[in-house]
Amino acid sequence: MMYRFLIVIEKANGNFSAYSPDLPGCVATGKTREQVTRNMYEAIEMHVRGLVEDKLPVPKSHSFAEYVAVPPTRGAFQSGKAGPNPYEASPRQGVKFGRDRRGGAGSSF
Repeated sequence: MMYRFLIVIEKANGNFSAYSPDLPGCVATGKTREQVTRNMYEAIEMHVRGLVEDKLPVPKSHSFAEYVAVPPTRGAFQSGKAGPNPYEASPRQGVKFGRDRRGGAGSSF
């Protein structure tokens, strides 16, 4: 039987690290992205083999990954710093909600 697991690779200080959200505690590191991918393959292989040998269930993979692209905020590239987040209310701005379905007053924060 073939198992398939998502791995997340992160750049760390001078190396790479990886983990699988579906296999808690199964981690690996490597000097390059290719090396950490190989090491993670071996770690998952050993992890699954241990579960099977111990007659424990192998978790089903439920994780997936998506990239989300958002445009830079105004002025982000001019100053070299990220601009204000347009989705956050400033301390002077309150976000107000209208009346709820029951006719009661809305709330604000």
